[in-house]
This record gives sequence, structure tokens and C-alpha cells, in this order.
Amino acid sequence: ALDKAESLNVGYRAKLVEVTNDRGEKQEALIYCAIPIDATFKPYSWYVNHVLVGAIENKLPKNYIDKIKEIVSIEDTDSARAFKEYAIHQ
Repeated sequence: ALDKAESLNVGYRAKLVEVTNDRGEKQEALIYCAIPIDATFKPYSWYVNHVLVGAIENKLPKNYIDKIKEIVSIEDTDSARAFKEYAIHQ
């Protein structure tokens, strides 16, 4: 279901990476990497907010959080979807 939702092999490709948790334990994680289609595409502001909230909740480094805050985004023209997405973190 996630592959379909993320447009696997259309908008994203799957990649296995090794991550280390806060106890120093290593494990593999499956991530989705955007396939470059058009450099002018910008994420919706609600999507950037999801990423930012997750980074803060998981106590990622400040410089990483600051980079997320610098991402240029656009407002979603589907206001109902935008409202629903922003409401997730309220």
C-alpha cells in the first residue's frame, strides 16, 4: 500500500540504508528517494511540516532541522486536504 501511495518507480524509488539508533545498534531501513523529474517542483507546505515535526520529535540535530526550515514549499490548492494534513499534528 505504501509503494502505491508513494508512486514507487514513478515519483520515488526504494532504497535500503543502514541506520544506527541512539543505543548504537545498526539495522537496515527501507527509504523512499524522490526520482528527479523536474527541479522546479516544490513540496506542499503541509508535507514540509510533517517532515519538520518528525525531525523535532525525534530530536534530530539542530542544523538538520534548520535545513528543513529552509525548504521552499508551495501552498496546496486543495484546501480540504491541506487542512486535514495540518490537523494531524494538532
